[in-house]
Amino acid sequence: MTVSRWESLEAIKGFAGVDIETAVYYPEDDRFLVERDDLVRHWVQVS
Repeated sequence: MTVSRWESLEAIKGFAGVDIETAVYYPEDDRFLVERDDLVRHWVQVS
């Protein structure tokens, strides 16, 4: 599992595109990943 923190959903859309639930990978990721998930989950941190 990888956890990343973003300022907003708009910031995520700027990186991932409109469909923020589809995982984004780079070609070089194949060297480091054993497996991939096609979908991502988003949580809202409340403090």
